[in-house]
Amino acid sequence: MTRTPSHRTQDRLAVYLRATTPSGESAFFPVTDRLGEIVPFDRPHQVMVMATRPEDLRFSLRHLSKRAADRFRQTPLSIPTPTLVWLGRTIERFQPQDPLKLVVVREDDIDHFQVRPPDSQTETTWHVEPEGDGGVWQLEERPLRVGVFGFAARANRPFGLGFTGFLGKPGSQETPQRVVSKILNAATGLPEFRAVTGWSGFYVPPVSRFTRHARPTPAPPTVEAPVTFHLYDNQFTYLGSQNVTGIVRLDQVDPIGEDLLTSLGQAGEQFEPFRTVAERAFQAAVREITGETYQNLVLDALLGEVTAAQAKELLAKLAKLPVIELTPTRFRFRRD
Repeated sequence: MTRTPSHRTQDRLAVYLRATTPSGESAFFPVTDRLGEIVPFDRPHQVMVMATRPEDLRFSLRHLSKRAADRFRQTPLSIPTPTLVWLGRTIERFQPQDPLKLVVVREDDIDHFQVRPPDSQTETTWHVEPEGDGGVWQLEERPLRVGVFGFAARANRPFGLGFTGFLGKPGSQETPQRVVSKILNAATGLPEFRAVTGWSGFYVPPVSRFTRHARPTPAPPTVEAPVTFHLYDNQFTYLGSQNVTGIVRLDQVDPIGEDLLTSLGQAGEQFEPFRTVAERAFQAAVREITGETYQNLVLDALLGEVTAAQAKELLAKLAKLPVIELTPTRFRFRRD
């Protein structure tokens, strides 16, 4: 449902920090009340500022490298006013009105993209496609600065999204399509951005033949491994065992739970009453075996930067999954 901007709407500013908590939770946390203070998170990943105005929406997304995260932990939280002003002026310049078109600005370069909805009713991933050949961008030693401008249909007003950060190794090359997909995919991690745009996540296309030589070998889109389940009824009577293929997606994440997307392959009829709890158990098992590297995997998948080496490491860990014992409503890992 769209809304009509009103002259009564007040300007509003909100700041969010994506960080990993000591419990392992990674999400955007509201930190507006911490402006002017040191934000007490040890593992910050991204900072998102949202400026809501009657005439437009402005988002500033900063992706923190390890060095930038170290500086962030020592610097009082502030508003990127120059970025927000530039976003407003650029919105006025282009005046976006079509929710399925984007204008992308990088320094003096201007590119145009189309937004394509999910291909089916069961898919949730959106796509961006260049109008024209798209070209190639050379990544520099300094952070990448890109502006993405479009129309937020649900809020019935244009928006500007300014991105600052590194999205690859300096000196390597990237296609604008991959860069824009990564930026939008990261932005959809914020529920407020999803709410005003209606976008749930973006597909990051694989490395093209024009850029492959300059980047680490990309990961396959999925990693698969057998998972052994022991089945019990609600009275804990043993019913038998079932081997099912466990699947982990490495090319996108769940934009709601901000987890890796996991699923289980086909199995016999006996297994179907257990499938819901089994898939929940497999997700928990993947989290457990990857430990502290789990959130790094989530972030890399979000940005389309999981490497073949990371996929190989994950596959080796999946091979050591414990047997999972199931009832139709509960699960536990067998530790013997």
